[in-house]
Amino acid sequence: MNEQELAEITEAWLTGRLDRPRREALAAAAAADPVLLAQLVTDARLSAHLDSLLGTGDVGNLAERVQQMLDARANRHRRTSCNSGRRQALAPGGRWRAPRWIASIAALLVIATGFALWAGRTDRAPVIGDVLARIAAFESGAVLRRNGGVTPLEIGMSLHAGDEIDASNGSAIVTLTDATEISCPNGSRIALNASDPGMVELRAGVLRADVRPQDVRHPLRFTTPQCEAVVVGTRLELRNGSSRSALLVYDGHVRMAPAGGGVAVDVGAGQFAVASLEFPPRAYGITAQPSGWIDAFVGDGPDLDGWWPVWGAWTRRAGILSGIPASGPIDQDRCRIESLRWYGDLDLTCALRRDDISDCDIQLHDFTWDILLPAGMQPGWHDLHVSCVGEGPPHSTIDGREITAVRTDGKKKASGPIGFYGRGPGRLEVKDLRIRAR
Repeated sequence: MNEQELAEITEAWLTGRLDRPRREALAAAAAADPVLLAQLVTDARLSAHLDSLLGTGDVGNLAERVQQMLDARANRHRRTSCNSGRRQALAPGGRWRAPRWIASIAALLVIATGFALWAGRTDRAPVIGDVLARIAAFESGAVLRRNGGVTPLEIGMSLHAGDEIDASNGSAIVTLTDATEISCPNGSRIALNASDPGMVELRAGVLRADVRPQDVRHPLRFTTPQCEAVVVGTRLELRNGSSRSALLVYDGHVRMAPAGGGVAVDVGAGQFAVASLEFPPRAYGITAQPSGWIDAFVGDGPDLDGWWPVWGAWTRRAGILSGIPASGPIDQDRCRIESLRWYGDLDLTCALRRDDISDCDIQLHDFTWDILLPAGMQPGWHDLHVSCVGEGPPHSTIDGREITAVRTDGKKKASGPIGFYGRGPGRLEVKDLRIRAR
């Protein structure tokens, strides 16, 4: 049996294609040559190991490991061939020539390795069918809406294109596959776009995101009916209101464009931007706290001077801010507006008027404190004064009479927006608002 015949029989044996006559010939040759028998055992073990690597998908260092095994196989073959006196299977120049079965398996291994590395690379765009995110945390009441059905959330639950997280009655934290974290506080709804896996829709409320660095070719995008925010790595907050959207950027930068295209604006760290179907996005600074008293709601204008209309319809006319509660599953006969600028210790004065508003309060320090306006107030304007310093409750008066401040859910004091809230079918109005950060 010459070298070529031996190689063909060995390959057929290892790949399960050896017929009975050639099996008997191979057995006779191995019985007559102990070195050949040892080599066949080595080849069989190598074949099984390569098959196991292909099966497990362990692609970390396959190319290097295969080369090491082939080198070891060549060294053993050189030693055993010299000892047995058989003609060595050497290519011109003295290099070992691998049997064809090894070349075939190695080729398959290279293909599998390349595919696995392609499938796992981080710079490719996600596609429909991928697991795009998972539930990292949630509070009872938040649900998954998928294909018309509603399912309670579970830790680790997989999310796919078209899925919606409804936190109208709870909250949730979603982690994308690149470790980007998206927080959905109470009242929020987000969805993974059904046709574009790189897009997250904010359908209601607020989302806060800590976005890991993105491939500039496939950036993450957040959308509302009024705008699109293109993100390549930042910490941000996006808010979706009934008529406008607001974007706050804490780190990095985001490009905010009108929904449907148009002139975009770059929003950097320490800035916010507001967009509406009525006007293009505009960016404002939020980091520098002005010294002394500042006046809010002076004159008229559609942008509300850096205030965010969360619920209801809000307008500014002649220095008077006016909010009308809106009905529906989100607003629920409520009106609420909050500052885009955050405050810690502060003094605040304003005049309030409520017309057929049953509940009315002022919210401070990321909703740490609620200042409840007393029921049964007489019609007309009432003077409100608030002073909040340190960890204690704010000192608040209405027309010189002290009113109660309630700590919300036992939260610790933190810098946050100022909010005005009302519930009922009527109207809540604010004028002569002045704020001083301490």
